[in-house]
Amino acid sequence: MFVSSLINKDFVSVSPYASISSIRPLLLSHSAVVLMDEEDYIGVLSFRDIAQKTKLLAIDCMSKKPALDYHYSIEDACNLMFTSRQEALPVFLKDKFTGILTKNRLFSGLSEIYKFGKEPEIKSVLRLLGIKESSEKDNVALLSKFTLNQNKLIRALSHDLRSPIARVKGLMEIIEVEEDIVQKMQFCSLISANIDKLSNLVEDLFLVSLEGNLERELALEDYNIYNILLEQFEDYKFDAAKKSIDLVIESKVFNQLVRVDKSEFIRVLDNIIGNAIKFTEKGGKIIIRLYKSDDSTTCLSIKDEGIGIPEKDIANIFTPFIGHNRKGTENERSNGLGLSIVKRILDKMQVDVAVLSKEGKGTEILLRFMRFNGIEKLSSLN
Repeated sequence: MFVSSLINKDFVSVSPYASISSIRPLLLSHSAVVLMDEEDYIGVLSFRDIAQKTKLLAIDCMSKKPALDYHYSIEDACNLMFTSRQEALPVFLKDKFTGILTKNRLFSGLSEIYKFGKEPEIKSVLRLLGIKESSEKDNVALLSKFTLNQNKLIRALSHDLRSPIARVKGLMEIIEVEEDIVQKMQFCSLISANIDKLSNLVEDLFLVSLEGNLERELALEDYNIYNILLEQFEDYKFDAAKKSIDLVIESKVFNQLVRVDKSEFIRVLDNIIGNAIKFTEKGGKIIIRLYKSDDSTTCLSIKDEGIGIPEKDIANIFTPFIGHNRKGTENERSNGLGLSIVKRILDKMQVDVAVLSKEGKGTEILLRFMRFNGIEKLSSLN
């Protein structure tokens, strides 16, 4: 097969001097855009480019990419994409720009490649997508697994996108009627923080999915856990206030460092506290408690007075989709992914988690930090 059979000729073009903020929405539905100055080709811009460079204009973020010839084989194209570490490359025919070839297009065209391609081309595609090649017979199963991982990633991140989107929407509605300028500024600050969170999640979606891997490498550092809670508290308080829920922090620990990936840990908090709010009746109470156990392990407890978890579900509470049919106390949607996301992230950070719950009486999620200041604690939850 040749590159010509898979190139995208119906590409999206933008000015090289367009703002990055205007291009981001385009990259939500396209792997890359083409920078064109009138009818002159300038370059290809991908989400990876804008994630790696914090510039304002498209042309300042663009990285130089090798060109593909219209008559290149799929094998040659994949090898060039692999060695250049790009997910979108321009295609030329006799020095004339004709379109782009993206990693996503190669992935979506796998059925054609299997039908018409040769074994070296198939192996090259697998290598590009980060899938360890096996026998020809097993390659189909490997690609099916790859597709499943992609779908898991999209579901997980889509789940996490809901909370900041709902907050921004709610805050905008309040700003429209709020007259106090100081309050308006505070709400604008919360909106800005949630937009940053959305941006980080979207970048995770693109950068991780394009590598064909559900997981990204953690950036573990030492953080003051109490400060993280305070930074996020206004968001959670805003969500709780919509249901007249009393949300409080009780802490006996103010300067303890824990080793976590901050953005991933905030995803954990969003899911746990979001669930507590979702499944607590209007007028209820949620207590976030930070303390040290008898063995000096740092512990974080999130305890609600909600509807609790059925006993039959507790053993499998971290299994995806176990609670996907459960709705919140005000019919909030649930897709059963929240706690499976929590468990996956905490396992990677070596943080133990336990769930204590009784139906009709509420739920407590308890985290114990086995790593702090670079030291691993050997104790674990019973």
